[in-house]
Amino acid sequence: MPLPSASQIVTQGNLRYFVQRLGGGADHAIKYGGLDGQYIYVDGATIPFGDTSRINVQDPFNPKKFIKVADEVSAPDNPTATAHLLRDQAGIPEHLYNLADCVCTIYQVRGICKDPSDFDENTDILIHSNGKITNLSLGGGAWDGDTAVEDTADKSFDYIYPTSTLLVGEKASTTVAVEVIDIVYGSRVNCAACGEDDDGTKLIYAVTVNDSGSPAVLPAVVYTVDGGATWTSLAITGIASTDIPVSIDIVGQKLMVSTNDGTDSALFVAEINDVTGIPSNWTKVTSGFVSSNFVREVHVENAREVYFAGANGYIYKTDSILSGVTVSDAGNATTDNLNDIHGNDNTIVAVGQNGAIVYSLNRGSSWAVPTNSPSANDIRAIHVINEFRWWAGDTNGVVNYTVNRGETAWTTITLTSTKGVTVNDIEDIVFVNDEIGYISASQTAPAAGCVFTTRNGGFTWTDAGGRLANFPTVDRINALAVPFVSNQAVASNNLAMAGLAGDGSDGVILIGQAEVK
Repeated sequence: MPLPSASQIVTQGNLRYFVQRLGGGADHAIKYGGLDGQYIYVDGATIPFGDTSRINVQDPFNPKKFIKVADEVSAPDNPTATAHLLRDQAGIPEHLYNLADCVCTIYQVRGICKDPSDFDENTDILIHSNGKITNLSLGGGAWDGDTAVEDTADKSFDYIYPTSTLLVGEKASTTVAVEVIDIVYGSRVNCAACGEDDDGTKLIYAVTVNDSGSPAVLPAVVYTVDGGATWTSLAITGIASTDIPVSIDIVGQKLMVSTNDGTDSALFVAEINDVTGIPSNWTKVTSGFVSSNFVREVHVENAREVYFAGANGYIYKTDSILSGVTVSDAGNATTDNLNDIHGNDNTIVAVGQNGAIVYSLNRGSSWAVPTNSPSANDIRAIHVINEFRWWAGDTNGVVNYTVNRGETAWTTITLTSTKGVTVNDIEDIVFVNDEIGYISASQTAPAAGCVFTTRNGGFTWTDAGGRLANFPTVDRINALAVPFVSNQAVASNNLAMAGLAGDGSDGVILIGQAEVK
């Protein structure tokens, strides 16, 4: 066995730090410690998981004895760490000026054989998200000393979690024969207490398009229950060749495939076995949909709040998918076809053709049009990070964001591909948290697709380098999915992608995973 070295284990000499005041965001500049920012390092990080204590009852068989029947788990406190900062000779140190006024995010970059000042090219970044200063201790002087004046800031963070390269591999190549339109993680977390061990990445479900070739192929669900090692194709009972899948979603303990036939809409719902993860017993639901105002995309806020964006500006909502839907907006806010819908908590946003964008701040009770639209073109994708910060992408390959829900003009970012793709269509936008995000983009002639990633809230984007490895040639990636779990390390280091393979006819499912050892 070789002796350990800096290439095998992490040493302190490999670590460098970036600071992003106000946290992750495209409009929040990053400062590099020692260049445009103060010299800094972080230590003493603590990630609490909550205390566990026994719940005891009297032992039925032994006097004055007790038996354990369960564990009581308390909620964890915030992660904490201490930042050490040296004061620059010029100017006022930022931590003495306004760093304590708002949150800031600290990135610990591990650079090996790479320029550590190049944020995006570095493989491993430990993210200290949204830190608040709880105590600031200032360094001082001495009668006969000349050591560096070092200040220390104790900080409380929302999360501390690692990110690394996503090793991309094609899955289900022998199971998928036609284009895959959408994909979703089961996001079931289980430490073998209720069946198989699952960190939220073992169950993945995708839906294929209908193929009118000879022989014709009906839409089907393709799924894995072991994280992508094996895949199964499952027929959707009752689906017709005219039913076009637009979305696949997890709604509570149910799998839902939404379709339209160009006129009417239907939901195909199957119960997911709570032990095996296998869906079965399909039920077709059509109640509440208005003819000619068919569904084009879906957003699941939770099991009791599901929103559907439709043709002619229609928006539907349901609190029970087996009971059907009700009309939330009958094309009053816009009459343009809606292409996508997404939300967070009270805020729901839908986008569509001709730059259409509508939003609700009261969970769909009423809808309004923002002062400014991100684009005059057809808007294909929308992602809502919070009430104010939204991202949108259009069919001309333009990506915009707003930090005030469109009250002023949106800001445009330019995506530059290193894979020779001239971006002219945005297919999907997904953010995991304030820092981690993905954008699927494509070009039409010749057909080619790529996925851009960010680890600083969109301040920088890249489709190569330190985040994605072994990305194959594809015509497009229609949909992106991440595990919807509270563990930010898992959520931020797993990515599922569904689309059309590089041959223009075969479907493709790609899974990106960080190496864990």
